Amino acid sequence: MADKKLTSGKLLGIDIGTNSVKVAEVEADADGITVIALGEAPMLDDIFVNEDIQNPRQLASIIKKLCKDCGTTCKKAVVAITAPTNTLVRTLEVPKSDSVKQIRLSVKYEVERLFPHSSYDTEFDFVELPGNKEGAQSTKVFVVASYRKLVEDILKVTKLAGLTLDAIEVGELAMGRSLVDTAIAREEPICGILDLGASKSTMCVYDGTTIKNPGMGISVAGNTFTREISNTLGISIQEAEEMKKDYAMLNLDIIKEYYDKKYSNEFEFDSSSFDTAFDDPNYNPAYAGQNTEENPFEFDGVEGESNPFETASDNPFETTGEENPFEKNDEPFEAESGEPFEKDETATESAEASNSEPAFDGNFDIKEENEKLEEEVAAKSGKQFKLEDLEDQTDASGRQENQKVKEVDQEKSNDICQMLLEQLENLQNEIRFQLDEYYNNTGINVQKLIITGGTSKIPGMDEFLNEYLGIEVMKGNPRDVLKFRMTQTKMDIFEDLNSIYPIAIGLAMRDFVE
Repeated sequence: MADKKLTSGKLLGIDIGTNSVKVAEVEADADGITVIALGEAPMLDDIFVNEDIQNPRQLASIIKKLCKDCGTTCKKAVVAITAPTNTLVRTLEVPKSDSVKQIRLSVKYEVERLFPHSSYDTEFDFVELPGNKEGAQSTKVFVVASYRKLVEDILKVTKLAGLTLDAIEVGELAMGRSLVDTAIAREEPICGILDLGASKSTMCVYDGTTIKNPGMGISVAGNTFTREISNTLGISIQEAEEMKKDYAMLNLDIIKEYYDKKYSNEFEFDSSSFDTAFDDPNYNPAYAGQNTEENPFEFDGVEGESNPFETASDNPFETTGEENPFEKNDEPFEAESGEPFEKDETATESAEASNSEPAFDGNFDIKEENEKLEEEVAAKSGKQFKLEDLEDQTDASGRQENQKVKEVDQEKSNDICQMLLEQLENLQNEIRFQLDEYYNNTGINVQKLIITGGTSKIPGMDEFLNEYLGIEVMKGNPRDVLKFRMTQTKMDIFEDLNSIYPIAIGLAMRDFVE
């Protein structure tokens, strides 16, 4: 990992999310940064209420147990928390000044204007961004503000968990460290990172590991898709979440069909001329010919001419004195007795007899019956026959049944994809808006987008965004940036590495990366 500070030691990163808590421990030495521990634990429902920590002691117990289970040894921690309304991450433009105190006053004014909490209840910090034009009257600053009670609660939680708080940071800063390979970033310095979480999504632009534009939040997140499934199918949120996990898969053919149907010009008409009356989209046969010179459906009433649309005696569908082939004829369908069909007395007696006898007399030998069946089949076919020969056919039938199940699963996946089409379009539009806004402000195009977060795990998400954003889209993976030294029992963690742990790992890298 390039651009690291020349320090050594360990640091613990703790990512407190709405659905779970993630921890990561890294170790830095002369050879670079190595991830040595990772772990995740579910968040209990009653810990957070409206983004406030209601039970700090219980949250501390979860973190303490998680650290013990995954084998962390470092007690110094950097913490980030997901709280969209209680945190503000923004790039602001304030009047340029040589006085840091004056810039702070300008930032304080902007924070008070944008943040929903009073200045007394707000903690904030900022840093001037590089690249401000010489002679400009304003300067760009990167600002992070947080609700003071949230800061106090995090201090309380870390202390109860037996840890020392090194810093509180936002996830947007941490992701740049764990997902952007600075060696590659020298050649392609500008990239975007899209974090598709459960309750919120964000997209930021980075120059190397340094955030250039935190952007605005994106309204479409994992829970948006879940609610869409729930509303469409009329099922609970819990059931919809399970369906999303089991069946959500983006089919590019279905998405293309949706876009083609919505934006295609094939239904636009030239109103000046039509080959036939039925080529006119406004044509209505009920009113055709009104206020026109020629109406093929209108009778002009010329004497001596007949109206072909008038009901006449030669109308084959008119009831006349002649025999009507569609008229009910009782004779061939009704017996003399008046019954629609005569009773078969023989069949009745047979049915009564069968009802009076027991269906099973208890003297049934399955082995003997099988032998009789084999002898009968062999006698008729002239070939040796054994029931056990059918086993292979049964296996084949079972394989066919499994194939049907797979086909049904694919059908369900396609149905889920259909339900998500509008929200996928909203997601694409919001990302495109932020990319365009960055270009308009800087004149620089973002050529690469890294996606992360739990919702990025939906199969086909990267292909969909790559197709409809027109830029390179790839799933982020800390393994491309860092070394890992994990025990064999932890190897399954790598499956969710790119979607769950980038923030926690980035937090733990804070002291070792510029």
